[in-house]
Amino acid sequence: MFDAEELQVLKDMEARTDARFEAVDKRLDAVDKRLDAVDKRLDAVDNRLDAVDKRLDAIDKRFDDMEARTDARFEAVDKRFDDMEARMDARFQDMEDRMDARFQDVEDRFSAQLKEMEERIIAQSAANMRVLLESYVEPKFNLLAEGQKMLLETMAPKSRVEQLEDEVAFMKQVIKAMSQDIAELKKAQ
Repeated sequence: MFDAEELQVLKDMEARTDARFEAVDKRLDAVDKRLDAVDKRLDAVDNRLDAVDKRLDAIDKRFDDMEARTDARFEAVDKRFDDMEARMDARFQDMEDRMDARFQDVEDRFSAQLKEMEERIIAQSAANMRVLLESYVEPKFNLLAEGQKMLLETMAPKSRVEQLEDEVAFMKQVIKAMSQDIAELKKAQ
């Protein structure tokens, strides 16, 4: 099927392709590390939210104690709490929107880079195939064409072969006639 040279070319192409895939894997590992860092940041935000929740729980307990003392004070604190919660919700929503935008940006850039790498790999593979065809297949076709040309140049044309066949047939008749004449002369002696 394949000779050793062709197998070596295919092995070389495979090694180059494996090296490219390893480079892509390294890049993907870097993206994974970045995503891990983002996860750690989100965990830190969750921890902060838990702390805020604990603080809010403590505030709720205080509010319950204060409610027993006076409804007026509770309403004032409740109003402050609602304001703070609205601000926190707004801040959390803003943080969430910014994180979503960042994630989308990272995803878009990653997709674009993957597409670009895919296009480069395809282009490089096509270039490698062209080089292989030009450096390996084309010279062999050229050698075949040269061999065929040499054969055609060394072969006698058909008309010349026919002419030689006619001459050989004529010589056979002359030799046969001469052989008969010699045989008749020997008999006559």
